[in-house]
Order: sequence, then structure tokens, then C-alpha cells
Amino acid sequence: MIFSVIITDMYIWLAAAVLFTAAFIISFIVEKRRFRNGIYLLFAMIFWYLQIGTALSGRGAMLSMLGILPLILIPLASIVFSAVFIWAGIVTMKREGLRLKNSLALAAGIGIWVFYALCVIAVSGGEDLSSHPAVLYGLILLVLIACFYIFVFVAFFFYSLLYTQLPKRIRCNYIIIHGAGLLGGNKVTPLLARRIDKALQVWKKGGEKAVFVPSGGRGADELISEADAIAVYLRGRGVPESKILKEDRSGTTLENIRNSKELMDADWTGEKPYRCVFVTNNYHVFRTGIYARRIGLKADGVGCRTAMYYWPGAFIREYVAVMAMYKWAVVSVFILWGILAGISSMHM
Repeated sequence: MIFSVIITDMYIWLAAAVLFTAAFIISFIVEKRRFRNGIYLLFAMIFWYLQIGTALSGRGAMLSMLGILPLILIPLASIVFSAVFIWAGIVTMKREGLRLKNSLALAAGIGIWVFYALCVIAVSGGEDLSSHPAVLYGLILLVLIACFYIFVFVAFFFYSLLYTQLPKRIRCNYIIIHGAGLLGGNKVTPLLARRIDKALQVWKKGGEKAVFVPSGGRGADELISEADAIAVYLRGRGVPESKILKEDRSGTTLENIRNSKELMDADWTGEKPYRCVFVTNNYHVFRTGIYARRIGLKADGVGCRTAMYYWPGAFIREYVAVMAMYKWAVVSVFILWGILAGISSMHM
């Protein structure tokens, strides 16, 4: 009986692993700039792990290790991540200023400990939670929500890293440089300078034939537009004026891409469709690629290096932005959970 159950589970995990692997490969080949690719990839990894564990069920030591490993790694990883987030948040606020966006890493690090504290309080009261259905369902809902967001975050994190490492076609007709805040209202910051320097590397490797598209409008606290500041930096590095096409009206990443596409469409006179590369920080490449796909712009993304302390908070912002982009899918998941919870409570 036990043997037949193991065999059945093995085929179930194998079928699921093959299904999600095939879904990832097909979706990846068709379009690399889709968020669902990360979801498919993580599901495939999980089911292959379950498949291997089930296949080795006859080898007690190996099976025990595979079963215990997640129980060790998940809490350990959460502790490590919380420590890294808290450290990064403190350093970012010291170096970049006391702004909401700079406090996200610190808030996430503290939030992990708050979650653990709530779980401990809920289960250490010494009472049977089944006699307090509101508390029980609240705890279950909290855990489900946490698992959902953690799963999506991990999928987004790993696929973003994979996407930034994909080989890019650097021979192109246009190079979009995404703007960032200016120093003193009129000079590029070190972060923005790294983007421009990376774009210059792409330009030189491509034979210095592409046209730069500095993109970014003028903020409320800025003296000139970000596009103007980038253009000044480019001219100072020997780029001729004929190779600069400024987009100085945008205020968001989506507007950067959309407005730049309008300029390139109007400027291009070649017979074949133009090829484009956009340059931004490595943590920002995947989300920018999603926006490019949505507006119909075929473009490869190239990322420049980001300071380690800045990475956690910046990536959390990327994650929040992507979740907002797919907010209706998130809402649908929570509605489904609510319906299932209501049905199960009626049968208790």
C-alpha cells in the first residue's frame, strides 16, 4: 500500500515538473520579458525537488536530508534576509537621506520579525485554537498571504537575475538611457553616471553608430531635465550632437519607454525595423523590459552595477511596482482564498 502511494506521488510530481518545465521553456522562447516565466520556473524547481525526493524514498538517509533541508533553509534564509534588509535600510538612509523609498529595506527586515512574533504569540497561548475560529482563520490567512508574497518575490528575484544575465544584442540603432535624480538639480549622480558609462560601453562595442536617447524630464527640485544632464555628460565624453536624441518629458519608467519609442519611430528612416537597447541599473532591467513589451517595443535591456547597500531597497521597490502592475491577479487570488475559507468554515 505504502509502495503504491509512493509510486503515485512520484508520477504526480514528475508530471507537474515536466508540465511547468515545458511551460517555462515555451513561454521563455516566445517572450523573455514575461513575469509568468519566473512563476513557471519556480514551480518547476519545486516539483523537480519533490520528484527527486520521492524517487529516493527507498534511501532513508537521502530522503530524510531532502525532507529536512527546506525546514532548515527557509527559516535560516529568512533570518539572513531580515539581517541584510535591516543593514541595507540603515546604510541607505544614512547615505541617500530619510525618504520613504530608502526605508523599504528596513521595513521589510523588521516585518519578517513581526510576522514571526505574531505566529509565536498565536500558538503559545496554551489554548486550543480550534475553540477560537477567528484567531485560527486569521493565523492561517496571515501565513497564506506571507507564503504567497514570498513565493512571488522569490520567483521575481531569481528570474530577474536570470534575465539580466541573458546575452544581449549590443549592435543597435538606438540606446535609451533611463534618467535618475540629479545632484544639485543639474548634475548627474554617481548612480546615473554608471548608467551613462554602461551605455557608452555598449555604444563603443557596437561601432559608435547608435543614437543615444537620454530619457527623463525635469523634476520639481531640478534646474534642468535629466535628459539635458545626460546629454551634457555624453558630450563631455566626446559624443557628437548628431548622436543625441533627447526625450525630456517623462517622469516615470513607463513614460521613459513610451516617449522614447515615439521619438525613435519619428526619427527612424531605415527600411528595416530599428533595433534598440535600453540601459538602466541591473535591478531595474526586468521591469523596464516588461514595460517595453507592453507598448510593443522590441528592446534588449542592459544593466549596470549597483552598490550592494542600495540593492535590497531598490529591488523591493521593483517588486512592489510589478505587483501593482498585476494587481488584479493578486486580488483574484485573495478573493479565491476568501471563498474557500468561507466554504470550509461553513462545514466546521
